[in-house]
This record gives sequence, structure tokens and C-alpha cells, in this order.
Amino acid sequence: MCALLTAVACGSRLPATPDGGSFAPLPPAAPREGGSSDAAVVRDASDGVDSATTAGPLPWSHQAIYLAMPDRFFNGDATNDRLGVAECFDPSNARRFHGGDVRGLTAKLSYLNDLGITTLWSTPFYKQIGVRGDACGYHGYWADFAFPDDTTMEPKLGTPSDVDALLADLHGRGMRFVLDVVVNHAGYGARVVGQKPGWFHTYPACQSLGDPEVYCPLGALPDFAQEMPEVAAYVTGVTSAWLTRFAIDGIRMDTAKHVPLDYYRTSFFPAIATHAALFSVAEVLDEGAYSKQKPFLDVGFTSTFNFPLRRALVDCFAKGGSVDLVANRVRDEIDAFGLENALNETNLLDNHDVNRFMTEAGALSNTELGARYALGLTALVTLPGIPQLYAGDELGALGAANGTDDHRRDMPSWAWDAAMRPATAAGFAGSPRANFDLTRKLLSLRAATPALTEGSYAELWRANGANANVLAFLRARGDSRVIVVLSNASAPTGVIQLPIRGYTKIPQADRDALGEGTLLDDVLGSGGEALLTVKNGAVQVSPTGKTAAIYVPRKMK
Repeated sequence: MCALLTAVACGSRLPATPDGGSFAPLPPAAPREGGSSDAAVVRDASDGVDSATTAGPLPWSHQAIYLAMPDRFFNGDATNDRLGVAECFDPSNARRFHGGDVRGLTAKLSYLNDLGITTLWSTPFYKQIGVRGDACGYHGYWADFAFPDDTTMEPKLGTPSDVDALLADLHGRGMRFVLDVVVNHAGYGARVVGQKPGWFHTYPACQSLGDPEVYCPLGALPDFAQEMPEVAAYVTGVTSAWLTRFAIDGIRMDTAKHVPLDYYRTSFFPAIATHAALFSVAEVLDEGAYSKQKPFLDVGFTSTFNFPLRRALVDCFAKGGSVDLVANRVRDEIDAFGLENALNETNLLDNHDVNRFMTEAGALSNTELGARYALGLTALVTLPGIPQLYAGDELGALGAANGTDDHRRDMPSWAWDAAMRPATAAGFAGSPRANFDLTRKLLSLRAATPALTEGSYAELWRANGANANVLAFLRARGDSRVIVVLSNASAPTGVIQLPIRGYTKIPQADRDALGEGTLLDDVLGSGGEALLTVKNGAVQVSPTGKTAAIYVPRKMK
């Protein structure tokens, strides 16, 4: 859901199809055991990284999530561009439909596979309201809900059959699908508003119910009164219909913090309990303390978006601040959630509701933008949690302030072909070609390294104010160990000693495995030292400025 609700703010709900779009005429998809399609996955190790062989569905902590807004991704079927409200199609208007659709998602799954993405998250498919001001619900959040629920899709996005084909292709590739859902609100002037006017909070009466952020309308969108049993049953039933009809692996709950927690506890999660393996991530757009995120895990969500960490990543790497910002956030997160929950948190540099990561950096040279972006990407993929990319992140996409919708530009036509990706391009940080290659390498290393998907976390070095602006940490799981070194300094730092022997924050088994004389190779190859050695019970490292390295112990023959 849009963080800033302007005339183009997000809304909710699913659009209609050319043939009526109702799910009813189509047979329900057969339920799948375990909620995942990757029943047996073997990931081959490369560059000295430990291999991971997994029988059965992989934990969600192994996933790499990619957010695509279908309308801005790829146009797979031009014949549906003007279906529904024809005037809502206008590729020259940033606040109207541009032609992308579900078939476009399917057409580019090979691109996502090549990048290393394992889970596709799409914004909603709900039928949208018509024109509001100069805007239409291209984003999927202005749902034209009706009573009774008619479960129609937005015709500009495709048909239920198109969704079936997308899911079949995804699952055939061992990939998963997360669908955006909305229970907080309907679109402006949605049919249900006229049919059930008593179902919505009004201002200022909503203020007497409790926290206005929960009970009052968001950006004037019709706000469902979930404390009413009939309303709770209705909005829960809408999501249940999608989960029953389609083989969906997970949901992203839009505007989660604007809905009473008790609704999730007493209505939503009990109703969808039959979907036992369903992944659920709550959008709690709050960059403050983790105390704002934890209640959503307590009521049943698998994950929340890690906006507190995102702010630290922006302020540290995009804006050139201290690595202490990131180190403190990771420490606070693990303290608040425990490691297991932290591994399931969904980490991000940006998404469709906030500014693009490097847009926050301000006016810098393109070379500097690229160096800072590489650090941000490396941190995203190596810190505890599930990395989530937003379409274009892999290329270094920039954009203006999010209130303009400029952070939701169409994917460039050259994105899909490696030979066409430019070394530099207007509107992109650094090199789109290099950014794609780095993202692919990082995701490949992560997939092959249990320490990065399920491992513990221990700081080895942080700035602590006056010291070198370097963050180094150990991730470990079983026989898999990596040391990540992120230098946010502007110049070489000189020798830094990363403690191993006698460092009680590291389990004894890991200290023993990193014994005297152990050689560690950099498997990232992005400018860090190629080889380190454990000497006198420590790892000696001399980072240059704005570089990242991922070290793994060399296996002795």
C-alpha cells in the first residue's frame, strides 16, 4: 500500500476479466501438500562455497523474493490494455495503466530464474475502480469490492486462467508465489461502499474507537470496520476465496498496521488455518523500534517487512553514515525476535511504497552511486533475513520522490537481454549491467551457503564511533561459515584484527574450525582482498574504501 496516499495512492482489491473474471466458472486448483513446489532441491556449490542439499520444501529463510507490479513489468497481452475502463490505459501518465499484465510476468520468469529469484510477489489482481482525479488503480490497491464478493480480476491484468498458467510455470521451476491482499479498505467509491455503508469507519467518530492509525480512514479510502463480525467475515472471505481458488504459497498483507490486531488473531488466521504452510508477511511501514513489528508476529504472521533495518541501510550505505547504524539494528532485531524469527524477516532496500534506495543518497557521481549501491546489495543478501528485491533493484533503478509515482517506472526494454544491458544509463545508479551481475552472484552465493540462509550471526568488527567505518560479521550453520566484510570507509583502513580465538560470542565449534593458519578466500570478487589468514587467533583484514567481501574457509585437500 502506498506510504504516501496522494490521488494515486494505493487501494485494494482485485479487478475483472474480459469474460466476467469470476473464479466460479473455473474448477478449483488442487491443494498442494506443504504449500511449496520445491519438494526436492539440490543447490550446487561454486567458488568454494559449501553446498546445501535439501529434501522436502525449503524453509522460507532460503527464499529470495522479487516484487513485481504487473502493470509496470512487461506487457504480455496487448489485447487487454483497454478492457474495463478504457480511459485508465495511458502509458504517458505515471498514474494510469501502462499495459503490463499477468502474462507478462509469466513471459519473464526465465529472467527471474537467471537472476536467482525463488519467489515472485505480485501486487493485487483485484478489479479496480474507475478514474479518480487523474489516476487509476494500476497498482492494484483501489479494489472495486462488491457484496457479495464476486472475486473478479482487473481485466487489464488478465484472467484467472492467466494466473493458473503463471502459477503452473512458477511451480514447475521450483519457485513460489506471494499474492498481495487487502483487508483494510476498499477503493474509492467501490460498489460495497454503496451496498453496505454501515461497514466503514467515518471521521471523526473513528477517533473514539482507539488508535486513529488503526480505526480511521487512510487517505480517505473507505476503511472497513473489522470489529464488526459481519465485516470481519466478509474481508477474510475475500482472501480465503483467492487462497482456495489458486495454488498460492504466501500472502503479503497490505496496510497491516491499520487493521486491529485482534482481527488477525480471532478472524483472519483461524479462517485460513487450513493453509498450514502459507507464508504471511505484514506490511508494517514503521522505521522505528522493533516493538512496532513484533505484535504482528505474535498474532500469526510469519514475517514483517524489515523497515527498521531498511532505514539503517539507507542512512549507512546510501547516505554514507556509520556502520554502527546497521550493526545496532541487527542486534536490536535479534534481541527482540530471536534468531529464528529474524531469519524469516523480509529485508529490503526499497519497494513500491518508498523512495528507491540510491535516490535517498542525493547528488553524487555515478561511480560513487554504484559503489554505495553494491554495498547495500551485499548487506541485503548477507544479513539475517529474506532478501526482497523490487523490480529494477537488480539494475540500480532510481526515481524521484515516491509521491510522484516516479519510483514505479516501467522496466526498461533492455533489461531482459544481457547483451543489451548498458554499462551506464540515465536513471540508474552505477552500471545496470554490473548491478545485475552482482545481484545474480550474491543470490547464487546465498542459495549455496547454509550459513547465509539459516546461520547464526556474530559481530566481529563495527565502527564504534571513532574506529574504521567497517562492519564485519560471521554467519555460521553446521560446517558452513562465512565472514562478511563491508567497508563503508572513504579510504583504505589499514589492518583490522577480527577476533576468533577466545571470542566467546562465537561458538567453540566455529572457533575451532577457524583455527590458526586457516585460509579464507573472497568468493565475491568485488574489490576486497582475495585471501585472508587466521593469525594469532584473529583474521587480519585491510579493506579499501567502499568495498565488500565474502570470505569462506578454504577446504584442505
